[in-house]
Amino acid sequence: MASNNMSSKWSVRITSFPPSMDSAKLAQEFRLPRTLRVSIPKTFNNNNNPCAWINGFVNEEDANEFVQQWSGASIQGQKIKCTVSSRSNDQTSRTQFASKIEPLANQPCDSRPSSTEPKLTRNLTKNQVNEAKRFLCRYANKGTCREKSSECKYRHQRCINYESCKDLKCELAHTKPDLGRVRSDSCSSTNSFQSISSTLSTNRTTRGQCRNGIKCFNVDCTFDHPDGWNPCIDGEQCDDYDCTANHPFKRKAKCLSGSNCKNADCKYLHPKTRATMCQLRGKCERWNCQKLHPHTRTRRCPNKEKCTNLECLCLHPQERSNLLCSLGGECREISCKLNHPSERPAICDQPDTCSNFNCTRLHQSQWNPCEEGDDCRDEQCSKIHSSERNLNLQQKNKKNQKTKKINSKSLEQKNKEREKASLPILCRRDDFCQRLEREHVLIVTAETGSGKSTQLPQYAAEHFGSLEPGLSGALVDALRRGYINFIQLLIDYGALLKKLTLNDLEELYSYSDIASGLPLEDENEGKLSTRNAYYSCYFPDNPNNQFFSPLIAAQIYRQACSMALHSATRERYENNAIQFDKYATEIIDQCFLSDENFAVNLLKQSAIGFDNIDPLHVAKEASCQSFLASDCVQRYLDHKCYVIVIDYFPLNITHHKVIELKNLELPIKEIILHICTWNLIIEELRQVKNYISD
Repeated sequence: MASNNMSSKWSVRITSFPPSMDSAKLAQEFRLPRTLRVSIPKTFNNNNNPCAWINGFVNEEDANEFVQQWSGASIQGQKIKCTVSSRSNDQTSRTQFASKIEPLANQPCDSRPSSTEPKLTRNLTKNQVNEAKRFLCRYANKGTCREKSSECKYRHQRCINYESCKDLKCELAHTKPDLGRVRSDSCSSTNSFQSISSTLSTNRTTRGQCRNGIKCFNVDCTFDHPDGWNPCIDGEQCDDYDCTANHPFKRKAKCLSGSNCKNADCKYLHPKTRATMCQLRGKCERWNCQKLHPHTRTRRCPNKEKCTNLECLCLHPQERSNLLCSLGGECREISCKLNHPSERPAICDQPDTCSNFNCTRLHQSQWNPCEEGDDCRDEQCSKIHSSERNLNLQQKNKKNQKTKKINSKSLEQKNKEREKASLPILCRRDDFCQRLEREHVLIVTAETGSGKSTQLPQYAAEHFGSLEPGLSGALVDALRRGYINFIQLLIDYGALLKKLTLNDLEELYSYSDIASGLPLEDENEGKLSTRNAYYSCYFPDNPNNQFFSPLIAAQIYRQACSMALHSATRERYENNAIQFDKYATEIIDQCFLSDENFAVNLLKQSAIGFDNIDPLHVAKEASCQSFLASDCVQRYLDHKCYVIVIDYFPLNITHHKVIELKNLELPIKEIILHICTWNLIIEELRQVKNYISD
């Protein structure tokens, strides 16, 4: 081992470093302690191969260790070269003095060139003398003082053998014991404890057992501890997740998620195996990205590749796009095996034979149900029907065949059977039919049980059945009147519905409209040139009450609107009712403008021509809003309602004429209101009188 001679000092020469590096940058790059200085001679500043010196190595062993660590290292792409050299110190006094006042590790680094070091002044010597009067810091002796030398009230004087002092009784400042070199990677408590014990055992005085025992986390604790005591040197600044030593309570706690923690802003400790922050941060769209992301990143879909929501904004795997149907809920292909949303209909239990035309489930492409369903009577219909419909149709066909066999007897066979039965009415058959054909209506009286009540209609049907036009007319009349029995009888004796002509159908529907009680169609609407000509279709030329007839018409159309089955018919009836409402309003408004009293009297009088009906009652039933909102009706209601009249008391609706108290018809509420009003007036007059008198 090299000698620690006072007249020599070891240095390291560095070459081939980037020319842009100065002494400060080199000190920062090498992470030099405060005891080592970097100097770059001016003669090498402008050369292509600059040279720098690191001074301050106490012995050759430390210099060689530095060379082994850094020789061949790369700085900004250039490999540096380090060599050890011994530099003579021609100023012994300066060296001795500088070794005692060099700054501690917690002092700021001074990266100035070593050429300025010998410049000392008298003021510095005086300050050093004053500094020597203070007591030495016992924490600086162990290298654990947390105060700077300029702030600590005790003196920090560095030992000349700052890092390798062997004198256990030396009271000067030394470096802090490097327990990290002795401790294993797992931070075993045994190695840590042995390192601390070997370094500090002779520098502390035994003061009994520590009250915290093995849990004590104070590295500088001077009390005795049991075997296995392992305080962490870094204390609360320790950021090693796997460190098992004792730490202060203020140290960051370990994250419960460990390396699986995905919170990029987590303030707890994590192991070194934890993933790093993703470069894309919140914009990352990779499903299986294992790096950390902020909370603003789009969350991953819990359904993963099985998500069927086309509007889902979450992250999904790439295979989800291949498994998701592009049609979504609108897909009607029953054989589609892709993923669909829940809104898509399910597959029908009978995809081929379903007879429900309104079924909303999925079926095969050849599915063709009948629109009429079970009501379909077409035997030749090739569409899908239910089994019940087919069975009912077969049974009905069997019944019809039996009925046809029964009714297939000819007229001759029927007459033979009647002759065999010797019916008394048979001899009068021809006479009855001729008279019926001539007079159209006959009233027949017969005894009970004579059979005339059943035989005569059959004779008439047989006689008139031979006349095709007469039979069709009878069928149309039976349909119009709704005589079901007569219709069945005509069908049994040869009348057919399919033989009805278009004229017969028009006649049937025109009669049906008249008999239904609905108003006439507006046949002349759009053809008449004036409004009066239009309304003359509904009213007589000189009605007794001009405004009452439109109200009756509006009520009829309102009633017809509620009875109509088709929406177009209801709309037409509603428009007609509104027109008659407006027509009645125009008439009463013209009367009101000419003479208000006359118009009001019209509303008070009942319509004699319409069974003394009240006009306002009809307008209310017909919902004539325009008529009820007219000025004349409002004036009429003003006279009907009770009002407060102060000029003449007591008054009612007697046209401003004083009435007797015994016939007073005012309500009690109005009388109380009158009394309160007059009390206020009297009180105001009394206060005015008092004010004037004062």
